[in-house]
Amino acid sequence: MRYFLIGLIILILLAVVLYFVLSRFYDYLSYRNDVEEEKRETRLYHYEENLELIKLKEQRERLKVAIQVRSQHFQPQQEIRQLTEELEEVNELIRTIESGNR
Repeated sequence: MRYFLIGLIILILLAVVLYFVLSRFYDYLSYRNDVEEEKRETRLYHYEENLELIKLKEQRERLKVAIQVRSQHFQPQQEIRQLTEELEEVNELIRTIESGNR
């Protein structure tokens, strides 16, 4: 009976130690998962930002061509002014995004 109680106490101690070890291991894996998720979100944010920058640069080129074509074909000044204002807005957005990347 005495050996049975000693064995039971040792078994309980091993169970408690195993519980704490597994708890620490789970916390470590959870931390690694959080870090990886944060890195993934950061990469996705930079990718989307670069994609938006490319779209804005393409829009800027289209606006420049549209202004140039309308200037050559004697279009109303109101249309040209509107396109010029839109071009300035696009340029401002591009500067904002590029300054944020640095």
